[in-house]
Amino acid sequence: MTGISSIRDLEKQAEGNLRHSITVVGLLEDMDTFYDMITDRFLFMNVHEAVQDDSMMHSLSSEEKNTCRNLFKDPEYQNKLLDRSEALSAIVRLYEIAKEVNRYQLAELSQCKRKPNYQHLQGGETDGK
Repeated sequence: MTGISSIRDLEKQAEGNLRHSITVVGLLEDMDTFYDMITDRFLFMNVHEAVQDDSMMHSLSSEEKNTCRNLFKDPEYQNKLLDRSEALSAIVRLYEIAKEVNRYQLAELSQCKRKPNYQHLQGGETDGK
């Protein structure tokens, strides 16, 4: 069938995008480092000043959250999910690739790190240092 991609095709495309097309790959468990990477890559952006949006929080009770958290931490349950879902397995593989790309980008940015100069955004002169 023309125009329909398999999960494997989509995964390959996503992997290529992660490795070659995305300027900064961030990880949810380390958002501060992701914000630093964005600021280092794009000197005109200071994302640490962004407003935190608490409206995205789960609406479950603490007990329900703990039950859910414990269920998903169980390796046997995780394996059952991965065995039953090709799409979820692809997501997990892509996440591992994202972690690899993130480590590479972080190392790259640390080699050329410089202090951002935001004067040019305020109409001031900058010496580029």
